[in-house]
Amino acid sequence: MSARRSRASAIPFDLILVLLYLGLVYGLFTSNLLGSPGSTLRILVTLPLLVFAPGYALGAAAFPHAPSGERRGSLLDRVRERPTGIDTTERVALGFGLSLTLLPIVGVLVAFETGPFTADTSIVALSGVAALFTIVAAIRRWRLSAEERYGLPFGVWADSMGRSQEGSGTDVLLSVGLGVSVVLALAAGGFAIASPLDGEQFSTLGAGHINDEGEFVLGPSEELTENITAGETVDSAFLVKNDEERATEYTVVVQIHRVDDQGNTFQSSEINRYRQTIEQGATWINPHQVTPRIQGTNVRIVYLLYAGPVPAGASTANADEYAFHAINVTAGDE
Repeated sequence: MSARRSRASAIPFDLILVLLYLGLVYGLFTSNLLGSPGSTLRILVTLPLLVFAPGYALGAAAFPHAPSGERRGSLLDRVRERPTGIDTTERVALGFGLSLTLLPIVGVLVAFETGPFTADTSIVALSGVAALFTIVAAIRRWRLSAEERYGLPFGVWADSMGRSQEGSGTDVLLSVGLGVSVVLALAAGGFAIASPLDGEQFSTLGAGHINDEGEFVLGPSEELTENITAGETVDSAFLVKNDEERATEYTVVVQIHRVDDQGNTFQSSEINRYRQTIEQGATWINPHQVTPRIQGTNVRIVYLLYAGPVPAGASTANADEYAFHAINVTAGDE
């Protein structure tokens, strides 16, 4: 073994590159430079974290030895022998395979401990797992001699590049085609993996009232369950919770509907509109007063929620969410 090979093996360049990449991702994430979930920059930067880095670090921790000069049997046969190692190509293959295996495992553990496995929690969790395996791999390599421990084979790559110039044009084209196919497959797979990590995004609307303790309670108050005189002002309230993973401007349209026995609206009147920008994860509670003027036994105070502009002809059919109180409104002389 040459002195150049020993010196190169003494420096874990591959592990250093993994740690530098993890530091870059963490720095961009904490500084909010990665963009919103699903953005092109975010997918490109975090793609190796999803499909390669954790698995490569785990493989490096499991196999700190350099490959032996003689290749005998399959990969499984050789990794069973101690001490032994695997070469760079096999480490790269293990990186992809183990990463795709670790991804759902880490997702289940994080979801079990902290809640939904969102895009943000996936970045933090996978970065931590990859960093831990990388440190373990560095410690295990450090305990070996320079001749035994694995290192990136820069000299072998240089010799291979020199020999490849003597190969045929067909070999070169096949190699380029294979590389392009791998890149396209990873890009498509990474986009498919990155998108579902965002978790479900939704808004919550509830119709309720404020109790004597000043708390919001879902459902109608006693005042709303009794007969209401047309033109009488009653107290009501609604709640909107933002789980859209971004600040959102909401509009709540309050209407009075009269419905038939099947619940179909045949008479409606708009009372008011309320607009509020809510930060991600925040809740908006709005107590207000309503003065019903439509009479009948099948009358509803209806709340229509819109995350963004309100279309012409606001109704339950085009609202993002809706909720209502069922009330009875009688004539003034009754």
